[in-house]
Amino acid sequence: MSSDVLNFNKPCSACRRRKVKCDKSQPCNNCTRHRVTCVYEAPRESAMSQQLLQDRVDRLERMVEDLTAYSMSNSVSGSHRKSTSSSSNSPFSNFDDFNDIPSDAGSQVFHSSNSYYMGPNSWMNVNQLGPGQQHLLHMCSQDRPGERSAWSMTMLQSHSPSQQQQQQQQSPPPPKDLTHFHLPIQKEDILMGLFFDHVEPWIRVNHQPYFWQMVGDFRHGTCLPGRDVEALMFSSQYITAAVLPAGLLQEKLGVTKPELVNHLQQAAELAFDQANLMRSRSVILLSALLYYITAQFHTGNCEAGSTLLGLASSIARRMGMHREPAYYGYGPWCIEMRRRMWGHLATLDAQACSADGSESVLTSISDVQRSFNLDDNDFQLPRFVQQHQTEPGPRDCEGYSEATAALIRREICRTANAISEARRSAVNCYDLMAIVEEAVKYIRLKFVHHFDGSDPMQHVISKWYNAMIKSLTVSVLYSHASTSGPRLQCHAYEQLQERLYEDCLVCLEELTQGEKAATPYHWQWAFRWPMPFHVIAGMLSCLASLPDHRDTDRAWEQIDAAFRRYNNNDVTMAKMPAWYSIELLCDQAMVLHPNQKHEGRAYAKRIHTPQPRPHSQQQRQHSHHQLATGNETHNAQIHQKGLGLGGISVSVMPCPGVYGIDIYDESLRKHHSMVEVTETADPMNMGFPDNDIDNVFFNANADDEYLSIDV
Repeated sequence: MSSDVLNFNKPCSACRRRKVKCDKSQPCNNCTRHRVTCVYEAPRESAMSQQLLQDRVDRLERMVEDLTAYSMSNSVSGSHRKSTSSSSNSPFSNFDDFNDIPSDAGSQVFHSSNSYYMGPNSWMNVNQLGPGQQHLLHMCSQDRPGERSAWSMTMLQSHSPSQQQQQQQQSPPPPKDLTHFHLPIQKEDILMGLFFDHVEPWIRVNHQPYFWQMVGDFRHGTCLPGRDVEALMFSSQYITAAVLPAGLLQEKLGVTKPELVNHLQQAAELAFDQANLMRSRSVILLSALLYYITAQFHTGNCEAGSTLLGLASSIARRMGMHREPAYYGYGPWCIEMRRRMWGHLATLDAQACSADGSESVLTSISDVQRSFNLDDNDFQLPRFVQQHQTEPGPRDCEGYSEATAALIRREICRTANAISEARRSAVNCYDLMAIVEEAVKYIRLKFVHHFDGSDPMQHVISKWYNAMIKSLTVSVLYSHASTSGPRLQCHAYEQLQERLYEDCLVCLEELTQGEKAATPYHWQWAFRWPMPFHVIAGMLSCLASLPDHRDTDRAWEQIDAAFRRYNNNDVTMAKMPAWYSIELLCDQAMVLHPNQKHEGRAYAKRIHTPQPRPHSQQQRQHSHHQLATGNETHNAQIHQKGLGLGGISVSVMPCPGVYGIDIYDESLRKHHSMVEVTETADPMNMGFPDNDIDNVFFNANADDEYLSIDV
């Protein structure tokens, strides 16, 4: 077996499996190029065949054990299988043994913390062009002296082009040394300790022992990717300061929250510029960017976060993060870290697209497996922290671990994306509910059924999980009333009103209870995102259509709690366009509930102020006259009987789709983009004709029954 050319007539196992020509070298060129272990089958009469058979039997026995543990009783629709099969972590699709490497895997060049991905059709994959591509990782990452970075994080702020140019001319060049931005070491350690105690369990991107090892090396000046690690330190501190309560930060660090957040945000942005983020292929720097983006979402700066996600996904794809790392010869620890990062990136993308009403694409282009349900200490340092470590790593497990919260969050987002994909071809709600059922069974078998109450995090996770499962069923209910996409015809929407009311209410109550349980441990920030816009919209729509429901008081209590949760000192929805729709729906519901005490409630406050928009020529002339004479437009107020608010005309926009869901009939969009509401002594008319609303919410068909599934 040590000779260069073996005296076997058959090709190696990998080439035979991929059906390509093998040169019968040891190792062969194909296995060398794909970084796969080259193995030739031994003659049957040799003792090696017995060992191979025994290894195969052992592997099959382990697969049978895993299949028994993960067995799912119900199958799902063909379209759902297609959308999830490439990213399943079932035991029979484990790529760590390199048994299922696809022919389009391409190749990767990597070392330490950088990687370069080449697709299967890249000209750089041609062997004749050179012996290797390691030179791709040695390109200059520094700008020329005096040259400004091609892109700055601070450019996300809204300035006109002239203001941006003036700001660049007046602002001094960025500092070359960020030492003065660092907090005292003791305070930095406290802040990063809070990060791993209260923030990282819900994100799960980094490996805590390795993180602290890099921090120590950075402080001693022995860390090679020093700028990348510095950006990681600032980003982890920034997200911690941004999401944790001000009182805790004041107690632990003795500084005010706004001052600390502004300081660390500026430090993180400068660190990204110094590390040349736009040209980076660093895994460490990508993880730092993911923390920064996560902080944007959890503080209400969601549109900036969505924009940055495009940048992060481009960086990740040019590093090959979207391909299963086990294809390319990474060690077990590196495989786990890359899976974690792509899992969090895909989760953020799915959540952001849901809030924007667009479609997520990262899941469809990826074949990355789920990361393992393990504690960080299961990977011993420095034993596993090596690129080409061939020693088998720890195995995935069931039950509760440090990774459980993040894995459940990713599974919920994966399921929501699968429902969105399946809606394109689903003919009834049974197909969509089957997807929800599969997710429920998987999460229960792997995680929830093993909870024993020994850790308070288990109770908090259960509340969040229950709320999100209900939010998935709400999205299925909306499929019966969609006007912009395929509408399910299996049930009339009127019959689902009671179910929609119940599910929205239960979801919001679970979120409130979970937030209350999480507050003593400073985990309440995790309940602010992803924000269930569609659930809040559904609850408000049900309040408007069923004003005499028996649970009206409970519903208004949860609406009040939701408005407090998403608009407070730590987060505001003022920059979210979809929140304007929520406010309009709330105004409509308040009018139909005059007996409720709305004054002083959180939902009665408005962060968006609609401005009048005239439609007639006379109104436009009057508006121009007001501007010419310097008259200021009064803040729009909504006339409501019993509230004591002034009744003046106000213009409102028909409610757009929330989470891709259309609340009102398509005919409303054919009207003007702004609908004027005039002063009247009757209850307020929001510009939506009663017959249009009835077409959506009261399409009676008493013979249908809704699929009753207890999740």
